[in-house]
Amino acid sequence: MTTMRGKMAILLSAFLFAVAGYFYKFSIQKSLFDARIETETALTEIRQTRALKRLWNTRGLQEKINRLKASISPEQIRRFDHRNHRLTIELEKLEGRQLNRFLGKIGALPLQMEHLTIERVGRLYRMECRCKW
Repeated sequence: MTTMRGKMAILLSAFLFAVAGYFYKFSIQKSLFDARIETETALTEIRQTRALKRLWNTRGLQEKINRLKASISPEQIRRFDHRNHRLTIELEKLEGRQLNRFLGKIGALPLQMEHLTIERVGRLYRMECRCKW
């Protein structure tokens, strides 16, 4: 009788040990999977950041901003400052087509708009814009 109890105790402890091992294996696999997903997400963000920095630090961007200033007549420019990766533009007496064209050109540049105000004065428009890169 005691040998039977001993065998049952050994079998029960082996079964509990196997179940505990299974749950341990499952939890380790889940934590490894979560860590892999987190690492892949971090790598993707790093790649995107590097690509944006490469795009924003190009010397061609400065030339594009200068061409943007040249596309508007000096009488319409009230303020056009660009320094320290910031661009401030104030334009007045713009017609609708000019405004649309200018906004399209700004939208094509890799700039982040911080502030954009467009006011209608009669049939002409006035625009203020602050951007950074």
